[in-house]
Formats: sequence, C-alpha cells, structure tokens
Amino acid sequence: MPLIEIKNLSFSYLSKDKTRDIEVFKDLNISFEKDKFNILLGESGSGKTTLLNIISGIEMQYDGEVLYDNVDACELSIKRRNMSYMPQNYMIYHKMTVFENIAFPLRMLDFTPEEIMTRVRNIAKKFGIAHCLSRKPKDLSLGQQQRMMLAKVLVKDPTLILLDEALTSLDPLLKEELYQFIKESKEELNATIIYVTHDYKEAFRYGEMIYVLEDSQVVISGTPKELRDSKHPYLVALKKSSVLEDLK
Repeated sequence: MPLIEIKNLSFSYLSKDKTRDIEVFKDLNISFEKDKFNILLGESGSGKTTLLNIISGIEMQYDGEVLYDNVDACELSIKRRNMSYMPQNYMIYHKMTVFENIAFPLRMLDFTPEEIMTRVRNIAKKFGIAHCLSRKPKDLSLGQQQRMMLAKVLVKDPTLILLDEALTSLDPLLKEELYQFIKESKEELNATIIYVTHDYKEAFRYGEMIYVLEDSQVVISGTPKELRDSKHPYLVALKKSSVLEDLK
C-alpha cells in the first residue's frame, strides 16, 4: 500500500505539427494517501490520464519526481512497483479464452502453472465468472466482460491499483456491483487506489479522498465531507450547478 507522491512534476509533449511544446503540467505537487480510494477528478483535457501514465511508468519523459514510499519510481521496475493499471481502452484479447485473459499478467511475471490455475480460479469464483473461464470474451455479457477485466487487474494482488474511468459508462446497478468488488479487493490487499473520473457523482459516492485537477494543478483536495463543506470558489460554483443535489 504505497504512498504515492508527485513532486514538482512538469510534463509537455510536442504538437502534432511538431512546431511547439504543449504543456500539461508545471510544478505539480500531489500526495495520494496510502490504503485509500483516491479520486482524481477533472474535466476532459485536464491531464488525468497523463498523470496515471506517468505514475504507472508508461510515460517516463518528465521533470520532477514520482515517489513510491519515498523511493524514486525511476529506480523501480514495473514488477517491483506491484501495480495494476486499467486504462480507458483496456486490452481484451478476443482470441483468448476468459481464463487466458485473466492469466495473462501472471504469465508475464513468471508465475508457475499451478499458481496461475489457483489464482485465476479463485478470483473468477469471487467475481462470479468461474463458469465462463473456457468461453471467449465475445460470448460474455457486458457485465461479465467488466468482471473479467477487473479480475485481470486484481489477479496478481497489486498494492497499487490505477483505474481510468473504469466504471463511468456502466449502468448504475452494474457500476455499484463492480465498485463493491473493487472496494473489497482494496481492503483485502491493503491497496492504494487512484481512480480517474470526470463524473462528480462517482467522485463523491466512491472517494475516500478527492483531488480536483484544473488547469494542470490540484486546486483543492480532501474527503468528500470536507469538499462538501468547502467555501473554495470551485466547490461553490459546483454547488450552484446541476450537480448541487449530489453534494448535499
């Protein structure tokens, strides 16, 4: 359950026409609390996904520091980070069975066949898809596909879980069900979760800590109660908007 600290992070990328640098972050500082369901809340284009890519190690060309329990992430292999990342367009291997999809991260880490069999069967049972292991993803319902993808994220018992809009597009009942799976797994693994969303309902419903990202900076952070009670201009404007009911 690592403490993730971002110190003086600056990041930019080259425009498509390669004529200018586009700045995403400049001297960003943020600490995500250990063993918490941390929500990174912001509008599209605010840099949320870019920040997850930096924390995960997908993007390494930045200035500043990303620390895992005071250790520079650049000094840690992906394996040593003990991390799982579910991006928005999470890879489903359609030619593989459900079992093979869930087992894929374990094969990359050289687990034994016996360990793979045990872990996949156990987590598939937990997610209610043990009867689907020999099927192909196309033969699953949307809910079963989502369970399979979350099982794939959690099967290696990560202590850091990064989720990018993982539940946003789902219907409320399925969203709530999968959130409970994630919450239970976090508690069992003593894991730190960083969950990206632009949905205020998700943030205030699921978050233990919320970090509001705007104009490449964290403009306010705190528990849902602290943010509901805040007089910060961002929250005052939010309470006057159409999401007022969600912040009561």
